Amino acid sequence: MATLGDATSRTNNTQILSKAFQVSATADAINTYGRAKETAYQMGKALKEIKRDLERAFVGVDNAKAAGSGSVAREMDSATQQISTTVDAGSNATDALTEAKVLELGEDCFNNGSDPSVLMIKPADAQIVAGFAASSGRNREFAQTRELVNVIDLYVN
Repeated sequence: MATLGDATSRTNNTQILSKAFQVSATADAINTYGRAKETAYQMGKALKEIKRDLERAFVGVDNAKAAGSGSVAREMDSATQQISTTVDAGSNATDALTEAKVLELGEDCFNNGSDPSVLMIKPADAQIVAGFAASSGRNREFAQTRELVNVIDLYVN
């Protein structure tokens, strides 16, 4: 049994993500096929862009936080900056992602007292994870969910 150590407190900066859009009063007042208000449509598009920007800032790049200044915006740490570097990833640090590595990660987390509920991956690895569904002996329910079940493990994309 492993000896448990003290928890490490992590800090981060708040990064403000924004998108600007402009809609004229006339464009908002006229009837447009497929939508009630142009402002609501443009706001929905902007919010989707912000969501993608946030995901990229957190898992798509390796970024260290920056305090910012009057002329430079603050930046948050990406997920990689929040992970302890005292853990030896061994060959997993440079090898390609595989399902076996994901399962090993789950086991390591469990053995160290953790119960992760979300696996965040960079876009380049999304196709690899999606390929897990192609393995033989898999059951995927397309009608109701987007879940892939592997024995008792569950991947949700």
